[in-house]
Amino acid sequence: MSDILLKESEFEKDEFDIRRLYEIIFRNKKAIASITGISVLVSGIIALNLKKIWQGEFQIVLSDTNVNNSQSLARSILIDNSLIGDSLNIGSNRELKTELEVLKSPSILMPTYNYVLDNKNKNWKYAEKWRFKEWRENSFKFELMKGTSALNIKFRDKDKNIILPALKQISASYQKYSGRDREREITNGLNYLVDEIKKFKKKSVNSSTKAREFALKHDLLFISPNLISDKGNYSNLTKSDVELERITASNQIRRIDSLLSQLDKIYNENELNVLFLSKNYISNYGSESELKGVPQEIDLINNKLAVLRTNYKEKNRNIQNLINKRSTLLKSLKEQFKSYLITKKFELNSEIDANTREDGIILKFKELSAESIRDENTLSNLEKLRLQFELEKNKIKDPWELITRPTLLEVPVGPNKKLLIMAGAIGGGILGIIYSIFLEKKKNLIYNIEDINRILKIPFLDNYVINSNIVLENSLQYLSKILTDNIEAKSITIISSKSVSELELKLFIDELKKLTGKVSINYTFNIFDAQKVGLKVFVCKLGEETFNDIKDLNKKLEILKIDMIGWINFINET
Repeated sequence: MSDILLKESEFEKDEFDIRRLYEIIFRNKKAIASITGISVLVSGIIALNLKKIWQGEFQIVLSDTNVNNSQSLARSILIDNSLIGDSLNIGSNRELKTELEVLKSPSILMPTYNYVLDNKNKNWKYAEKWRFKEWRENSFKFELMKGTSALNIKFRDKDKNIILPALKQISASYQKYSGRDREREITNGLNYLVDEIKKFKKKSVNSSTKAREFALKHDLLFISPNLISDKGNYSNLTKSDVELERITASNQIRRIDSLLSQLDKIYNENELNVLFLSKNYISNYGSESELKGVPQEIDLINNKLAVLRTNYKEKNRNIQNLINKRSTLLKSLKEQFKSYLITKKFELNSEIDANTREDGIILKFKELSAESIRDENTLSNLEKLRLQFELEKNKIKDPWELITRPTLLEVPVGPNKKLLIMAGAIGGGILGIIYSIFLEKKKNLIYNIEDINRILKIPFLDNYVINSNIVLENSLQYLSKILTDNIEAKSITIISSKSVSELELKLFIDELKKLTGKVSINYTFNIFDAQKVGLKVFVCKLGEETFNDIKDLNKKLEILKIDMIGWINFINET
C-alpha cells in the first residue's frame, strides 16, 4: 500500500505512516464498512452452504515384539558368530518412521481408497479427477504419539456414513500387514537356517573325519567335539596326547636337573634334608620301593633317638651309635636318590624321543581339530536357533494391538463457520482499505497541511471555521497578531482558491477587519490580479484542493515573484 501512495511525486517525498493510513480509513469509513459488510455476508452464505466435514479416528501400536523375541534369542546364541548374524539380519529393527511410511503407502491404503470412491455418489463430478495422493493428503492425518510407538490415525470425509466402514477397513489392513510381515520374517529365517544346517552338517562330518584319520595315521589322540559336555571350553582339545606327554616329561627333566645340581649342597648343609627331599619327590613322581626301604629305616632310628633323648644325654653311647648309623643310611639314601633321578631322567628323555613328531605334524593336527570343533559348534548354534524359530512360528500370531476401536466424532470438525466469517471480515476490511487508497489516489486531493506547506513553501497560519450564518470568534488571532506587529502593512490581499465561495470570503474579511482596524483588505480568485504591495495570504479548503492546482499556483507565484506570509484553511462547520 505504501508503494501505491508514494508512486506519485507528492507521495514519493513523504514517508507513509500509520497516521496517514488512519486518516484514509477515517475519511473512507463508510466505503470500507460497506465492502467489509458485503464480504462478511458472502462468507456467511458460503459457510452455510458448505457440507459438513466428519472425522473418525483410532489408535494402533506399532510393535515388532513377536519377531524381536526371536531376534533377541538369536543374538544371545550367535553373539560371536557374525556370519550367521549378518545373514539373518539379526538385531536390525525398522524405525517407527519407516513403518509409518509403509502404512501410508498405496499397498496398504489403496483398498480403502477404492472403497471410498465406489461408495461416493455416482454422479459426483470430481470422481474421475480424484487421485490417491490428493485423497490421502486431504483426508488423513497420521501422528506418532511422542515417546511411544502408538500411532493415531484420523480420517475425514464429507460423507458421514463412510467414515466408520473406511476406518474399520484400514485397521483390518494394518493388522493383516503386521501379521503377514512377522510370519514372512520367521519363514524366511527358518528357510535360511534349514539350508545352513544341511551345509554345516556335511561340513562338520568332513572336518571331523579329516582330523580323526590324521590322528590315526600319526598315532595321535582325537576327541570328537560332540562327546564334550562343555562346548564352550575346548581350548585344550587342540593339543595332542603326545604333545602333552612330551611337555610333561620336559617339565620333569627340568625339575630333576635342578635337584641333581643342588643335592650335594643340601646334604652338606643338613644331611636330614635328603630324607625330606627324597620322600617328597617320590610321593609325587614315584614309589617308595624305588629307595629300597631306606627312608623307613631312618624314620625308625629317628623315633628311637627321640625316646632315648628323653632319658639320656646326647653323649650316651646308644644315642651316638644310632646317630652314626643314621648318617650312614642318609649318605646311602643320597646316593640311591641321585641314581634314581639319573635313571628317571633317562626314561623321560626316551619318552620325549618316542613322542616327537616331524615338523608340521602337530601344527596340522591342531588346525584340523580346531576346524572340526568350530564347525560342530556352529552347527549346534544353528540347531538351537531353528528350534526357537519353529516355536515362534507355532505361537498364536497376535497382530498389532488396537488401543482404541474406530470411532466417529459426534460433532463435525468442519467447516469452521466462525473462522470463515472472520476471514471474510478481515479480507473485506483489507480490500476496503486498498480500494480507499486507490480512490484517493485517483481523486488526487490534498488532505494534509504538510503537503501544502511543502509545495508552496509557506507556513500554515490557522484554521478558519465558518458556515453561512455563524462566524466563530478568535479563529484569526494569529493572523491579526502578524498584521498588528507589521507596522508597514497598509494593505492585505487574500488570494483564494475556487473551493472558497465569495460569501465565505466576505465573512472572513469582515471578521479580519474587526481585528486589524484601518488596514485595507482585498480579495481575488485570480493571482494575476493580486497587488504587488502589501501582505499576501492564501486561503483554501483541505480535501477540495488537488495537488495539480496547488502546484500550478506555486509555479505562478514563482513567475510573478509574489511572496505570501502563509495560508489559511477554511473549514465548514458541520
